[in-house]
Amino acid sequence: MDSRLCPTLTNVIFNVVPVSKVMGLGEFANPMAAHVGYHNDERVIALITHGIGGDDTAPIIRDRCEWMEAVAEGE
Repeated sequence: MDSRLCPTLTNVIFNVVPVSKVMGLGEFANPMAAHVGYHNDERVIALITHGIGGDDTAPIIRDRCEWMEAVAEGE
């Protein structure tokens, strides 16, 4: 995204697939599902259409997501 077109950039992190234990090696998510599963997650759709942190924030975002504001150094 070109930052000149948008005065505020927001980074969003969603876990869109469950993790599974793999042969005692730890927990892993299916990489293919993790990288292409965003269009199936209702939180992603709600965030795109309603945003976060404002009056129009969708109920699913209010209930299931956490807003953490961070400011980069130098701002």
